[in-house]
Amino acid sequence: MFHETNKKHVVILGAGFGGVRVALKLAKQKTVALDIALVDKNDYHEFHADLYEVASAIFSDGKEAPNEKTAFHNLRSTAVIPLQEIFRDMGVRLVKGEVTDVAVKNHAVSVRNAATRSEETLAYDILVIALGSCTNYYGIPHLKEFALPFKNTDDALNIRNRIEESYIYKRWNERLRIVVAGGGLTGCELVGELVGYVRKLEQTYGRLPEYTELIIIEKENELLGQVPVWMRKVAYERLRNLGVLVQCAMEISEVTAQQLVLRNGKTVSYDVLVWTAGIVAQPVIQSLRGLAHNHHQCLTVTKTLRVANYTDIFALGDASYCYDATTNYAMPATAQTAVSQADVVAENVLCTLRKKNLLPYRPIKTMWLISLGGKFALASLYGFRVWGMAGWLLKRRFSYSYFNSIVPKARAWRMWFRSLQIYGRND
Repeated sequence: MFHETNKKHVVILGAGFGGVRVALKLAKQKTVALDIALVDKNDYHEFHADLYEVASAIFSDGKEAPNEKTAFHNLRSTAVIPLQEIFRDMGVRLVKGEVTDVAVKNHAVSVRNAATRSEETLAYDILVIALGSCTNYYGIPHLKEFALPFKNTDDALNIRNRIEESYIYKRWNERLRIVVAGGGLTGCELVGELVGYVRKLEQTYGRLPEYTELIIIEKENELLGQVPVWMRKVAYERLRNLGVLVQCAMEISEVTAQQLVLRNGKTVSYDVLVWTAGIVAQPVIQSLRGLAHNHHQCLTVTKTLRVANYTDIFALGDASYCYDATTNYAMPATAQTAVSQADVVAENVLCTLRKKNLLPYRPIKTMWLISLGGKFALASLYGFRVWGMAGWLLKRRFSYSYFNSIVPKARAWRMWFRSLQIYGRND
């Protein structure tokens, strides 16, 4: 635990959008000597913005039978980037393991190695918490037992496979009902893309479309409550035109193996249930005593993104609660928010070590990009409204820009082009 060099030790917890961005920014600066450790339970970074595509991908274009193992590898590679590839020759120490404790008084983090189960202690001068979030089941009886979560690549592949299995085991004239619970960004993008996937499966397994139902359930009165009103209206019409049954003001009170029990006493049967309706802070964040939390157990931060009452701990992304006074809402849990906060956190880490005044985080005007099946997306950028194919092209452009910001240009082009090839089969 003792510092062996004059370098300042910065420990970053979480290799999501925010954590990777902070690590890259700090590794590239030349003004302060740093020893940077990036801790994550995985040895790769996930591009969550395209998980709905992974969950609905078609392996073959119908011209030839795919090699199943190769197809899964190619699909996974569109959303997963090895951390070694991102931080090659940058001097960032990559620690694969689960964070088990943060001893704020001792300035130390405990990490359990994923393979050996041994404990390692990392000392820090500055700690950056970017651990993201996990699925919130809100204490609904049996929901966690029967619903499929949708938080990472493995979840997306599991959803994809579970739906295809349902087609394999159902007879052609038996009704198949897929329910997505949660009408926010994640739920709407997923259900919109699943339309193309189930149509392909119907062709493959000889089922008629009228025997398949796609339903999205939302407890509020409308979908996409945080986005501009025009986007809510267009999204609602788009999903209905695709054949999705939209059911709002429907709150789930209990789940059984085959039914949702609603608060109003009605029931909805299902064959596949996907839960996208909420997030909560990671358990290790919830367990931190002495640090301020909000009602979702996220860490409360100041305007400089320091954790309240601590000068050596920063938090960002889903792990933090950052209030936007201009909208009277918390900053949305999006990649865009995490990346914009990461730039400020990286600069404020350096300001702290240089003993300079910290920069305030100024919430950015959120740019909304929402895919809704096929080559159709909605975009709201700087007051401009874009939809349809133009919106889809814009979202693809932003995906490439992100890849190019973390890996070399040639690798970014390969990832982007491969994703277009694979995802395009479902459009």
